[in-house]
Amino acid sequence: MSRTDDPPFSSPATTDSTGCEATPCRQVLIVGHGRSGTNWLLQTLDLSPLTHCRNEADKLAGSPFRQIQNPWVDVEGADLATAWDEAVACAAVHWGERDHLVPGPKAHLRGISRRLGLYRLVAGHRCRSVLRLLMPSLRGAEYRFPAWVVNRTALAEARCVLKLNQVPGWAAWLLKHRTNTVVLHIARHPGGMLNSWRHRFLNRKGEDAVRAASRDRLQLIATADEAWADRFGDIDAMGVEDLELWFWRYATETVDTAGANHPRYLRILYEDLVTRTIDVARDIYAHCDLAWSASIESAVHASTVNSSATASAWRSKLNATDHEKVATVLRDPPYCHWWKSHD
Repeated sequence: MSRTDDPPFSSPATTDSTGCEATPCRQVLIVGHGRSGTNWLLQTLDLSPLTHCRNEADKLAGSPFRQIQNPWVDVEGADLATAWDEAVACAAVHWGERDHLVPGPKAHLRGISRRLGLYRLVAGHRCRSVLRLLMPSLRGAEYRFPAWVVNRTALAEARCVLKLNQVPGWAAWLLKHRTNTVVLHIARHPGGMLNSWRHRFLNRKGEDAVRAASRDRLQLIATADEAWADRFGDIDAMGVEDLELWFWRYATETVDTAGANHPRYLRILYEDLVTRTIDVARDIYAHCDLAWSASIESAVHASTVNSSATASAWRSKLNATDHEKVATVLRDPPYCHWWKSHD
């Protein structure tokens, strides 16, 4: 039985092939390379009671995002528009296995659920694995909280925040075609990215597998964009670090070019984030039209674990060959001056 403050989710009357209502949604897209602070941005925006934050929904099996053509190249077309809107409508009313636990009270969580922490029980894998036997809505990689946990009317009004990491094609398309979307683009110095990526990603995934996937990615980009194909040169001859650094350059330049002088675009430097955390967080909240509060500031301050020393550690950890590779991708692009104040 539906409560009066929790009517069936029914506006507007269109439904996609997954059964998710294709509703307009105010969106925030977090884009940036892995190991560059995208998680921090998501967690910081999750402190607002007015956001619904999703972590890498595009990586979940069965996600509508996986039906959208490759995220690296800006492609026009009505099919993309329909697919994107359906994917966001689905993400806006679901949670997923990659999502972080909600850090604080949310306007869309029912009072008793907030007070007793019931939403944490449902979000927990063990408890959900039991509940899903009785509640079909909790099954699958993406699931919906039951009505006794979430007020769906309030959830429909929440700001949907999507952290999709490095999806430059989607970000460029959104800036042109979706006036209800803010794009937050975080960029880390390629030296810092390379050092962290190598130790936290490459070592875990295996060099051969990463090289093959990275080579295929650059080949797709080169096929779609002749100018970038010329810049890349012989992709097959690149080592695994070169492949990642050139994708960093392509993605960074593509998103920043699309966002140049755009009112819904905000570029954030990772190095500014770790040296001026509160100021950067305030700017992000203002850009997303979200209220800032003393409790949010306190939580942001408590979550600050990085330092300028950590951000610049790559300078001594990379060898001479690495430094030369980094200098190559920083040669002559419009963003080569971004990190001058951090040298």
